Parts: sequence; structure tokens; C-alpha cells
Amino acid sequence: MFKRFKRILMGGEEELFKKLLRIVRYSLTGINLLIEMSKEEIQGGIDRLILLNEEISSLEKKADTKNIEIVNYVMKGSILPGLRGQFIYLANTLDDILDTIHVVSREILRVKKLSNLTPSEDILFIHNKTVFQLEHSKRMIELLQDLFDCLDKTWDSIVSLSTSIERLEEGGDALKEESLDILYNIREKMDWFTFSYYRNRIYLIDDIQDRCEDAANTFVMIISQILS
Repeated sequence: MFKRFKRILMGGEEELFKKLLRIVRYSLTGINLLIEMSKEEIQGGIDRLILLNEEISSLEKKADTKNIEIVNYVMKGSILPGLRGQFIYLANTLDDILDTIHVVSREILRVKKLSNLTPSEDILFIHNKTVFQLEHSKRMIELLQDLFDCLDKTWDSIVSLSTSIERLEEGGDALKEESLDILYNIREKMDWFTFSYYRNRIYLIDDIQDRCEDAANTFVMIISQILS
């Protein structure tokens, strides 16, 4: 459809895509920190978890600031009126990814501080399944970063990346269902608090993946409108 996407962009649109890419990069750093927190959670000390959570909190604040900046940028008239609502929705969706990463990190720290979670064999098994879910989410965010780094990409490559994210989200749904089945099968081997903690985490990680797919779909829809 075109050789390179940036050749048909207005100056305001090109600048906006760069701002959106920054939020995606914050999320990629955040998911890496969250994976490290999850791996440290059972056997590691609380000091390292506090530090990692603080780093995620800092990223979340930066993303909030960038999101406000994007909304103001859009509403000042730098973007065509017909695309403003979609760009704002897209920025909020990207911000939600890091917000959810932050929620999970706070829960990890809170449980470490205030509970006596005993790492039985069954708990370790479901815990490792959630780590695998997070690593799957990381792959989605990596593709999302590649998608939003769009200025030198062709339409075909953009569509291909979006399709890959959609397929990963479908795989993420399968991982969620598998993790929930395992958790329910071993529910009698853990207390209600532990069961609820991991059940909530499984759904929160799935939310991260859903938001990645939502962002990719909205991104492609905006580009298709720019091209029309």
C-alpha cells in the first residue's frame, strides 16, 4: 500500500507515535522487573522486592505523565479531529498495561510483607505457571514495541505484527485456562488466601495481554483511517 509509513504522516502524527512508543517501552521495562520480582518472591528477601517495586512505581508515574502529555497534545489540535478520540483511547490502553503491572507488583510486595506464604510443591508449581504467563506477556509487549516503532515500516509488516500479537493473545487465553484448571485442582492443598492470591494474579496477567491486543487493534485501525 505504501513504501514507508512515515512518508504519509503529518508532523503532529509522527510526533504522537513517538510519544506512544515511549509508554510501550516503559511497559517493557516494567514487565521485566515484574518477572524478576516473581522469581524472587518465594525464596528471595523483601529488600530486593521493595527496590523492584519502587522502580515499577517510578515507571508507572512516568507513563501517567506521558499519558497526560499525549491527551493535551491531541486536544491542542495537533491531530485531525476525527482521530482524536481514538488516539486518546489508545494512550489510555497503553497506560493500563503498566498500571496492571504495577498492581501485580504491589500485591507481590504486600503478600511478602504481611503473610506467611509457605512454598509447598503445589504452590511452587502454580507460581511458576504465573511466571510463564508473565514471560508470555513480555513477548507480546516486545511485539507491541516493534509495532509502535512504525515510522520505517510498511503496511504489510504492521499488519503482520498485529496478527502475531493477536495469536499470542489467543495463546495467553489458553495459558490462563490451563493455570486456572491447575489451581482449582489443587485448591484443597492450600488455604483460601493463597488460592485467592494466585487466582487474582492469573486474571491480572490475562488483563495485561488483553490490553496489548486492544492497543494493537486500535493502532491498526488508526493507521487504516490515516491511509484512507
